[in-house]
Amino acid sequence: MEPLPLSASGRPELLQDETEVFTVAGVNLASNTAPLLVRLSNFRLMLQSEGKTSTNSNFHIHLQTISSVEAPKSSFLWTRNNVKIMVYESVLVELIFTQHRDIFVTHLQKQLEKKSWLNKAILTTKKPQGFDPSKAGVSGLMKAVEDKQKDADHNLAEAFKDMDAMMQKAEELVQLANRLGTKLESHSASSSPSHPQGTEDKEAAAAFHSEIMQKMGIWSPVTRDNTGGTELYYQELARELADFVIKRGVLRNSNPLSVGHAVSAPESTEEDLKIKKDVITMADLYCIFNRARGTELISPDDLMNACRRFESLGLPIRVQRFENSGVNYVTTDSYDDKTIYIRVASLLQKRGPLTAAQLAATQGISLPLAQHYMRKAEESGLLCRDESSEGLIFYPNIFLRKVS
Repeated sequence: MEPLPLSASGRPELLQDETEVFTVAGVNLASNTAPLLVRLSNFRLMLQSEGKTSTNSNFHIHLQTISSVEAPKSSFLWTRNNVKIMVYESVLVELIFTQHRDIFVTHLQKQLEKKSWLNKAILTTKKPQGFDPSKAGVSGLMKAVEDKQKDADHNLAEAFKDMDAMMQKAEELVQLANRLGTKLESHSASSSPSHPQGTEDKEAAAAFHSEIMQKMGIWSPVTRDNTGGTELYYQELARELADFVIKRGVLRNSNPLSVGHAVSAPESTEEDLKIKKDVITMADLYCIFNRARGTELISPDDLMNACRRFESLGLPIRVQRFENSGVNYVTTDSYDDKTIYIRVASLLQKRGPLTAAQLAATQGISLPLAQHYMRKAEESGLLCRDESSEGLIFYPNIFLRKVS
């Protein structure tokens, strides 16, 4: 048994091409009374402590090391809830279930029969071949086109032979997207001051990375079928949502301006004045998250129930509500709304008067967020309004500057 690495939200870091199959809570080891969260994937059996304990309580077992699984049958007078798993034919792991034991055993035996660890995709490169006279000229080109067409027809027939073959082809594409995302992350992490880049290049690279990560989807989404119980489903969905929001660049930590008043910060750069994605409305998050989940869509109620468990699970994001509009939004736990109001006022001082629609367009945020920011900045005395037939326009509060 090896230690199980976890993400910031407490979910296990999946291996390449690994998919979660079933999750069940309230499982105990025969030698330990602490409840465990047991996750089964196509590669591993993961045992994770339900409480906030050290990483020593979390470990995993590779399915290829399991030699036998014994699940005693229940009788009329005696209920059996234990499962005995033999590892390396010498180590016995006994799990005691409070629920869903038979479902877990069925999934485990099925994965042991499939032996998915033997079918990992192996990238191979074609060796350069020597010159073939039969492939030269017009006839050679026509033959090459015919060969490609035959390969395409064969692949299409194989893909649609049955549902399993089609899903396997789709999984290969997702695996390729995951590899691309991993390379992009490693490339971003390897950037150093010795390789300077302009501000525009950094912003373009960050935007491209965020777009790619959001579009490539979630490899192993949490569903009701692969979790045991409604409460566990919402908890796992909350953890998956937190990982998605943080790792895919949906939200970024705020970068407060170190000034007392927005009107007294002429030295602030354009990057400082940029309103970053510290907040996202529930409607926008619902669309982005469901698009990443593919066919495993969730309902608005499921999303809201998952968001309500952020704080109890100790996750680094929160769900809040705007007082005036009543719009729900998700943000990081380090978010400070006063900092955003100062940024907005500094931005208007630099660019001049703006409407809420113009602010939303220039900063890449939704219109309700822009309206909320400007109204709150006005309430704080940082902005003034001019309401006319042309609409509602906000100006920097020059009276505050005169007083200061």
